[in-house]
Amino acid sequence: MATIVVAAGASGGHVYPGLATAAVLRSRGHEISFVGGDRLEARLVPDEGYRFDAIPVRRPPSVRIELLTPRGIAALGSTARAFFKARRLLGRIRPDAVLGMGGFAALPVSMAAGTKRIPLVLHEQNANLSLAQRFPLRWAEVLALGLPVSEEIKARTALVGNPVRSRVAALVAMDGAARRQARTSARGRLGLDPGARTLLVLGGSLGSGPLNENVPELSIPDDVQVLHLAGAGREDAVRDAYARAGRTARVLGYLDSIDDAYLASDVAVSRSGASAVAELALAGLPSVLVPLPTLARGDQEANARTLEGAGAAVVVPQSAADFKGTLAREITRLLTDAQAHETMARAARSQARPDAAERLADVVESVIEGPVR
Repeated sequence: MATIVVAAGASGGHVYPGLATAAVLRSRGHEISFVGGDRLEARLVPDEGYRFDAIPVRRPPSVRIELLTPRGIAALGSTARAFFKARRLLGRIRPDAVLGMGGFAALPVSMAAGTKRIPLVLHEQNANLSLAQRFPLRWAEVLALGLPVSEEIKARTALVGNPVRSRVAALVAMDGAARRQARTSARGRLGLDPGARTLLVLGGSLGSGPLNENVPELSIPDDVQVLHLAGAGREDAVRDAYARAGRTARVLGYLDSIDDAYLASDVAVSRSGASAVAELALAGLPSVLVPLPTLARGDQEANARTLEGAGAAVVVPQSAADFKGTLAREITRLLTDAQAHETMARAARSQARPDAAERLADVVESVIEGPVR
């Protein structure tokens, strides 16, 4: 049995893949400990029964030149302090390996592992390599990839996919009568009409202001019901927007049982974070993807284009001249054209990697056994 530290935090896109991989490693007899910040992970990780140590870190600016601003300097100072705290913590835990899931909350832990010569595996969820993974990459035994990365990377890589919760991974094998029955049950649990066409709106774990503001106003068929995950604290404003539009919508701030949302829906309109892209593929759910435009590297657009290139999604940039009109037309087409819907659903399932957590766990175990060459 080995002791493994998982560094993950700040958003569901890092935390949930870390939890999914931790569950596999724990089932294989390893002792798992998490280190993260003071956000979502501080609630989710202890609830799953893992040791959790919080080392809060300030989010750095997404544009490198802003690192020289007062906000950037404060973030760098916060990261430096967290790095030394992480070194002391790892000295007490004495792990056999560290798995860094990316993001600013994991960066100090990954760097501390590298400088202490603890075997380090990094997992990059996005189709672009993030700045938070570039810094500790020099110490990593393996860089595991959730999606193919186009740039040349001077490190050993392994394409494993993006780990997701087991209930979501199981969706890829569900088809036919079993899926129809599960859909009816999921709609019942969510308070939806069991027979109505259903649109799912996803803005990530924190919600999306532009989707919250624009989707209620879209001109889509009147008999379509909407399941809208608005983000915690944003649900009342979104409910009011649907009421003004006279449309039936079930608006929730957040939903732990996201597999129910996928089962209940016919089409999704979503941001294109790495976890969302992975889960939409596993669910076989045709989607209209609206990449977050504020990320300097274009991570979400790169993620979205992988599904679009496979015929599994349509990408509608937020900057499109007729954004709302284009969004409405694509949603309506996928809800009303049965052949297009089925073709896209098959294409989505072809991109699924349901064993990503197991494959990432394999990589972690390999560096414990000895350096990967």
